[in-house]
Amino acid sequence: RRAVDIRPVLGEAVRCAARRGDTRVEVEHLLRAALSDGDGDACRLLHSMSVEPADVLAALDATPSDDPGCLET
Repeated sequence: RRAVDIRPVLGEAVRCAARRGDTRVEVEHLLRAALSDGDGDACRLLHSMSVEPADVLAALDATPSDDPGCLET
């Protein structure tokens, strides 16, 4: 089993949140950060399921940040 260092992803998530004017890191920022490395594990996982990371990012971009649907349980 290989160790995974998530610190770079967490750091990028913090920067992503700041760039978007958000004061806290949300799941969206973590996902965007994980997908920012085109050769990373998240992108490889999506490709293995025939999903393009760019399509996931486009879907995030198309969803209003104040969409109440993302808060449903």
